Amino acid sequence: MAQYTEEERAIFRYYKSQRAYDNKRYYIFVLGETMSPSKAIEGFMPLGRQYGFVFNPSNLAKTIAHELGHGVFGLQHPWDTYNFEPGQTDWLMDNSTNGTALNHMDWEQMHSGGI
Repeated sequence: MAQYTEEERAIFRYYKSQRAYDNKRYYIFVLGETMSPSKAIEGFMPLGRQYGFVFNPSNLAKTIAHELGHGVFGLQHPWDTYNFEPGQTDWLMDNSTNGTALNHMDWEQMHSGGI
């Protein structure tokens, strides 16, 4: 929980208090412009976590898929893994607006038995 802001934790606590929470599901809270992060990011979901946030993305579906890549599969950005510059690829885990491709290693990680 330390990776989330206090506002994000409050949203999740409220949601959980409404008995809508299921620990076998993943959650993305789409906040639009109601909550602005301190960094210029469109979404946030820590690796391997169950819930994430999308703020005001230029491509909602791509941003949700990207954040679920972090949370569900533990996928990382190509600049963290391969030292590419941000926006250099058309990969889903890059921050290019319309990137949807997955590289071979991301596919491998998604299909490994440990997830």
